Order: sequence, then C-alpha cells, then structure tokens
Amino acid sequence: MKKLSAEFGKIGSNLNQIAHHFNAGGAHSSYMYEQTQKALSALYAMKYEVEATGGEFRGYSQARLHRNSHSEKRVEPENKRSNSI
Repeated sequence: MKKLSAEFGKIGSNLNQIAHHFNAGGAHSSYMYEQTQKALSALYAMKYEVEATGGEFRGYSQARLHRNSHSEKRVEPENKRSNSI
C-alpha cells in the first residue's frame, strides 16, 4: 500500500507541474486540457477504488469510515446480483 500511495503522490506531483505550467502562462491547447482532465479523473477513480478496498491514502482509511458508518447503503457485489434479463 505504501508503494501505491507513493505512486499516487508522484502522479499528483506531475499534475501539479502541468497546472503550474498552465497557470504561469504556458501554452494552452484544448487537447492538452482534455487529456489532463481525463488523467485527473482516472487518478481520482483509482484513489476511490483503493480507499474502498481498505487501502490508506493521505493518512486515513476510507474502509474504516465505511465500516463505522451505519447510514451507508451496502451494495451487493456484481457477481451476486440476480440477473433480471
């Protein structure tokens, strides 16, 4: 988990460098902006998946939060859902 968290940190650092480039007046292109947005979305999706499976990110466990919350709706795993086709 520590190695994965470190990798997320490196990716985040790279995204910060890209943002700094744009904010400092660097060349803008719609393609680069779209690709950056896609990468950022993918990063947050991966972060959520790690947290949901019990991993730690930035010092707290999302799994612990879910485990302690009685208001969370439990979702049945995909392979256990009944097929209604």
